Amino acid sequence: MTVGTQSLMKITTSTFNITPSKFYYHNQKVWSDRVELKEIIADLEYRNHETRYLPFPLQDGDLPDIFLTASPEMIESFKKYGEKQFITFDVTYNLVK
Repeated sequence: MTVGTQSLMKITTSTFNITPSKFYYHNQKVWSDRVELKEIIADLEYRNHETRYLPFPLQDGDLPDIFLTASPEMIESFKKYGEKQFITFDVTYNLVK
């Protein structure tokens, strides 16, 4: 099944409750030819994010099947509130039910 930009916009805007203009802004950032994934990862690492992706290593031009990143604030909150508790993260943003 191929999903076009218009279909993806309808699904995304209704699921995440964002405006179409914000969708197009983020879509442009994600698919921009001006920025490569390795540059995004380098920027995240520069800002002290913990980033993991699979498959590893990636071939040039490939996108990962799984990409997770956590900011220093997220890591600190987990250490402060969740290290000794059972915590779940909805990485699907409630798309899978």
